[in-house]
Amino acid sequence: MDNYFTKEYSKNIVDWIYFEKDNKLCKHIADYVRIYSFNTAHIGKVSVKPFSKDVILETYIYSPIHDKVDSVIFKLKSVGGEYRIDENIGGW
Repeated sequence: MDNYFTKEYSKNIVDWIYFEKDNKLCKHIADYVRIYSFNTAHIGKVSVKPFSKDVILETYIYSPIHDKVDSVIFKLKSVGGEYRIDENIGGW
């Protein structure tokens, strides 16, 4: 996941998806799963903070399950000269 997310956000995702039970890591997906068609996703708005160079990226992604387009907003952070997702601000 480190190719797409910052290390901090990767850890948050793992902590959110997995829980420990009987010394084993078990998947906890339940009602949180949504399926999106990323082939149809497009960028709506990009904002760059001048000093930190952090980026707020608003995307629109079609959800076949809900038969609608959802707005999903991410905070991107520069890591080693590449931008990676640092936080999911809105959506999902």
